[in-house]
Amino acid sequence: MKDPDDPPPRDEPSLRGIPEALRRAFSAGLPKEAVDYLRSQASHTKEEAARLMTRELREFLERADLVDMARKVLANLKLEVKAEIRFVPTDDETRVEAPRNPRRDDDKP
Repeated sequence: MKDPDDPPPRDEPSLRGIPEALRRAFSAGLPKEAVDYLRSQASHTKEEAARLMTRELREFLERADLVDMARKVLANLKLEVKAEIRFVPTDDETRVEAPRNPRRDDDKP
């Protein structure tokens, strides 16, 4: 079975090299104005796609009731907390003595 993280064999084209290959092909056979136009169109297409995705995501989040969604997700879950609380004696150097007759706020003088 082929591991998806393995690099492609030499005879398979790599997607990473496509922009460079296109750049070389365009610059070798097309006029500079055509290459500049194609770059400009690619840039505008990328910006438009980003703008549309941003708008769609914003509209989805505006319509979504996140509190209700969280409530539905958490309804079938239970909260489990495991804690350990221990009182560990301090060493003698940092030991603080408590007053013998502590005064409470409700005591009247």
